[in-house]
Amino acid sequence: MERNLALIDNIGFSQEELESIEHLAGLNYTPLQMATFLDQDPVRFLRAMSVSNSIIQFHINKGKLESDFLVNEKVLQNAKTGNLTAVMIFNQAREKNDVESIKRRILYGED
Repeated sequence: MERNLALIDNIGFSQEELESIEHLAGLNYTPLQMATFLDQDPVRFLRAMSVSNSIIQFHINKGKLESDFLVNEKVLQNAKTGNLTAVMIFNQAREKNDVESIKRRILYGED
């Protein structure tokens, strides 16, 4: 998939390291824990992460999104089989997304 976004990599991570960042983010590791895991200076890592269009932040967001997708997919499968807890979790997530959508529409004029 081709990206139209110009991402800034102030550290020079390998593709393997970027994939590790995604995986760690999906496991809810903090940026400080990620820096330690990758043997990076934490201050440098956090600074590079906070830059606009940071490749680190992009891969953190991507990892969290992919992890959320897998969890939500499993919850939906369980809800379809009649698991009431899964149905409740799925409905709560849907309501939360609806509220966030309404907030964005009101605050930022998004559709």
